[in-house]
Amino acid sequence: MAKKKTIAERTWKLNQSWHYELVVATPSKHRFRVQIRRNAYDDQSYIRGDVYSPQFMGWSRLVDKPVTQSSSIASVSYLREVADGAFDAEANAVIVEMLEIVRVEGE
Repeated sequence: MAKKKTIAERTWKLNQSWHYELVVATPSKHRFRVQIRRNAYDDQSYIRGDVYSPQFMGWSRLVDKPVTQSSSIASVSYLREVADGAFDAEANAVIVEMLEIVRVEGE
């Protein structure tokens, strides 16, 4: 994958869940957003990937899968801090998947 510019990245705790959001821009001016919600219950957790459409001025969902399909995200407790980089591998995998969907060559 070619270089991507991180626009925003944050991790926060809300309602007994850990949330992670990453927004990146690619050299071809695509903007991708990855959202991950993880708590002790698999059915309340998710991995989502969106692409920004300047034409419609909004986000369109490209990836929506259960967290159980991730091999890199373990069950977490909202009582403890989440490790730095705990969601990085999955976020990068989702970005690669979205690049394949929009078929951006050279990225």
